[in-house]
Amino acid sequence: MSKLLKRNVKRTVTLEDVDGVPRVVKRFHAPGALDRLKDGHRARREFRALARMRAAGLPVPVPVAVRRRERGWELVLEWLEGVPLDDLLAGRAPWPDSPERVAGRLGALAARLVAERVVHPDLHAGNVLVDGAGRPQLLDLARARRGTTGDPARLLARLAAGVRERSGPRFRARFLVAFLRASPGLDRPLGRAVEAVEALEREARTLRRAEVARRVQRWWRESGAVRPFTRGDRRGFARRDLDEALLDELATRPLTPLGDGRSAFAVDAHSVAELRPRWETAARYAMHDLPGERPLALFTQPRARAVLEVPAEAQPLEVRYLQAEGSQRTLLLHGAGSVLGTLDDRGLSLVPAQGLGLLATSRERVELGPGRLVDLHRLDPSGAVSTVLTALPSLDGAGRAAFAAGFVAAHRGTRAEGRRLAQELSLG
Repeated sequence: MSKLLKRNVKRTVTLEDVDGVPRVVKRFHAPGALDRLKDGHRARREFRALARMRAAGLPVPVPVAVRRRERGWELVLEWLEGVPLDDLLAGRAPWPDSPERVAGRLGALAARLVAERVVHPDLHAGNVLVDGAGRPQLLDLARARRGTTGDPARLLARLAAGVRERSGPRFRARFLVAFLRASPGLDRPLGRAVEAVEALEREARTLRRAEVARRVQRWWRESGAVRPFTRGDRRGFARRDLDEALLDELATRPLTPLGDGRSAFAVDAHSVAELRPRWETAARYAMHDLPGERPLALFTQPRARAVLEVPAEAQPLEVRYLQAEGSQRTLLLHGAGSVLGTLDDRGLSLVPAQGLGLLATSRERVELGPGRLVDLHRLDPSGAVSTVLTALPSLDGAGRAAFAAGFVAAHRGTRAEGRRLAQELSLG
């Protein structure tokens, strides 16, 4: 039995049968002779960190062995049953308990990490496993160490940043309240729950935006997002779930139907540098879970080509709006509000390549078109409404209300923030 769980440039993680027992085997294979000399140190360091955390009663895998193999070092760990929190938040698996109760246990666990002075720099939803009873467990402790965790408010914001785009405000508020209850020594300003939740939301939004901008580089190298490929004279990167037959087709065809109302659209250029803005914007759409283009494949040789997943038969919203009537227009405007509200919720704005920058699909969905993402220094719902009013001069009161309702509903902030948005957009 051998099942690949995770792979990157420095490590491969598999599930294997070790003496009749399922174990996680982490193989260290850093590139470069000098860096490879440190693999043994990395394996032993993680073993010791896990042993200390287990002794403190923290829910982490039992370290079984560190062993030297012909190809390098291996760390053998206990196999833990459960579902990644990432899959639960994304709806890929059912919750074993109510999301709010899981959030409360996560908050209490975060407080225990602070109390035990455990620093886990790589703590995110993909490294948290939730067992059948709804109890969280921690994985991938390669960089964990003992030390000061710094400002608790900053720690909470960092944890919330990783889940805020897939969780509701109740989930994050329950997490925060549980953390506060388990941390009686915190300063009072953080302990005022309402103010603390508001501050957490603002900081989490900012941190998430910065994290995505930093991590966009993973779309240019082997990572969990893309894999390198070489097929004949063709080289580049492809999304990990892309099969080889489709990859060959994308290399030659400008437009390829993908089914389910989506197509693969090829953008050719003289150099890869020319494709960078379009490729990275599509990657940021994907990481922020924004409705828009998705990166499929980037051909770097023999010619530069970016292949993006786009809606089939899409038109600029301005064009589709003029063709639509009655309830169809209302649906489009609600969709436009939802898209721009989602963008605003992420603390972002779009500088479109042309027009309004929104595309209406054949299924009356609205998505973001090509453009450039920029940071918002403050949320600007009125600015978004003004943009739509300018692009669609025939917009009436009912149309504006539909747009505003979609805009407010798309925000994943607190209830107080939703009320402020509704008031600013004249929805009462």
